[in-house]
Amino acid sequence: MNNAERKVLDDFIGQAVNCEIVSNLELSDEEKRLLNQLNQFAVMQVEDDAEVLRDPRKIFYKSGEELKKGLVALSLAVALTKNFSRKVYTKEFFEDNIRVERNKNGNMIVNFGAMGREVLDGVLSENLVFEWMLYSDNKGRGLMGLADYKGIYLDDDINFRRGGSQVYEFARFQRKCYRHFREKTQHQKDDMQDAFRRVFAEAAAKQLTEQIDPVEFTAKLFSSADPAKEIANMLEKLGKQSDFLQIEHKK
Repeated sequence: MNNAERKVLDDFIGQAVNCEIVSNLELSDEEKRLLNQLNQFAVMQVEDDAEVLRDPRKIFYKSGEELKKGLVALSLAVALTKNFSRKVYTKEFFEDNIRVERNKNGNMIVNFGAMGREVLDGVLSENLVFEWMLYSDNKGRGLMGLADYKGIYLDDDINFRRGGSQVYEFARFQRKCYRHFREKTQHQKDDMQDAFRRVFAEAAAKQLTEQIDPVEFTAKLFSSADPAKEIANMLEKLGKQSDFLQIEHKK
């Protein structure tokens, strides 16, 4: 490519990157920023495409396709993570509803069709958008790069079947990671609660013991006709603090 051809391509790249993006759904400022970021990434992905190099005008069509693919992948990942109906919110549903086109003024029109705000919520989030770019970057390491970033060992931590289209693989991996980290967090929470119960129960028992004269209490037990009643009377005198002894914890 000579200098003149490069200048033409650079001009088209500038137009594709700096275009105004209009959505049929109301977006927050953060969602607008991330949508623009996704568009810039889509342009970067296709700037070396063979068809674009032959005809720089195709960068608009090619980058639009790339942007749509990203939005479909993000939407499917969120649908799987939120446990939306798999019969309704399929890859085909998002492909049919998400439309990315350019009008005659050069603006990018993104139409989400029948998705609705409740389905779009979470799709344009910073972490998810970044992870899609990390995963799908045609100069990157794909799934391995994303797994390393998330601190996941594919063979050891999660049993993940690789393969399929980028959209499917990314969405399925996000679902696997979501379940993995949720279970890991729950285990950590359970361990913390168990530790707290043990410490609390031991502290409560110690506190009660310190309020009892063991010699006097033992004498009462041996002299009493009803030791169980004697213990009950002692606990009743201690009042609310006796409830501490009822704390249960896992062995």
